[in-house]
Amino acid sequence: MHAPQQPEPPVVRRRGPEIAVASVLALLAVLDIVDSLRVGIGWADDGPQAGYFPFYIGLVLLAASVFIGAAELWRGDGQNQVFAERSQIAQVFAVFVPTLVYVALIYPFGLYVPSAVLIGYFMRRYGYSVAAAALANILGRGLESNLRSGLQLTENDPIAFVTRPAAAVILLLALTIATIGVIQSQRARRRVKDRQAEAGP
Repeated sequence: MHAPQQPEPPVVRRRGPEIAVASVLALLAVLDIVDSLRVGIGWADDGPQAGYFPFYIGLVLLAASVFIGAAELWRGDGQNQVFAERSQIAQVFAVFVPTLVYVALIYPFGLYVPSAVLIGYFMRRYGYSVAAAALANILGRGLESNLRSGLQLTENDPIAFVTRPAAAVILLLALTIATIGVIQSQRARRRVKDRQAEAGP
């Protein structure tokens, strides 16, 4: 008999992230308050000054941050509670790291190329066909244009696409290819789920 598998140890306890987030929010609140005082928080002849509302928002944010940090330090069981396990951290970084790279590539390459790379990465990661998506994107506009021209020739009668032999054969081939693509996609997703189940939680 195999020994029972031990649960995966947690990576981060709860207290650390809670205090870290509260500290960052408190720092932002202090910066907001200081800048609001610089531009003025009183009333002018034409109404409130530019820092009036941001000042009070900063005060509320600072109070909430201090309360969260103090409550976490006061709570005795915070150090024992689990914030996240290894598999959960890995899932977060599997999305965070590609998104961070995507944002960094927008400035030198523009929006379209990094977006295509990001979408292709996630499609490949989760078992979808990148080539099929690229081909659909390339041929989609031409297909729409030709469909519109064909409807004009048949006086907007879509029945002509199935009653004429050549059009019916092409339509049947297209449906067959689409069906094969859906089946392959389902199989790929099933393989990904099987690999994840074999890897365990």
